[in-house]
Amino acid sequence: PTRTDGRTDGRTGRSRLGTIVDALWGTPLGWLVLVNFCFYTAFSSMESTYALLLEAELGWGAQQTGGIFAFVGVVIVLTQGLLVGRLVARLGERRTLLVGMTFLVVALSILGSMSVPWLAFVGSALLACGNGLTTPSINALVSRNSETGNQGFNMGLSSSAAALGRIGGPAGAGVIFARVGPGVPMLVAAGVVMTAALVVLSRVRMPVGDA
Repeated sequence: PTRTDGRTDGRTGRSRLGTIVDALWGTPLGWLVLVNFCFYTAFSSMESTYALLLEAELGWGAQQTGGIFAFVGVVIVLTQGLLVGRLVARLGERRTLLVGMTFLVVALSILGSMSVPWLAFVGSALLACGNGLTTPSINALVSRNSETGNQGFNMGLSSSAAALGRIGGPAGAGVIFARVGPGVPMLVAAGVVMTAALVVLSRVRMPVGDA
């Protein structure tokens, strides 16, 4: 029977919250969801402050800023269209993810400390490559660590973590930008991605038979 307080009786099944906790707590999927949360927190922090940073450090206006964002978009498309498949075939999703996160850490560190325009292009190119490698690799790893019947549910958990990151990242980055300094949100984001990369190194493994 179903309880009137909205929870499922233990004799007939577990509550939805219990199902989510069981799916995430200490499991490869749980670590991947955490990694996805960290990635989107860092990337949305960059997105929300990059234009302000370019204005504060380089004096760029709307035209130059629009150009650099268009450049980032083109590089992401090229990376995902030409590079991801080849790297995954050679390295596997986990190592490709680590390569992408390394690019992101370097890129965010460059952008957080840049003082000349050419560094904006170098950092943006590395940022776009890192994003282009990281996003599909995380999704592939979530899929590989899911049973056929749970893939939709697990991808939903990963997407929910991404949505939370997109809420918290800009909110925190805005406060840091205003109170600490223009480049500091990028450096904090680099630290968040580095932490996520360490989680991948220590906790995320390819399923047996896929390594």
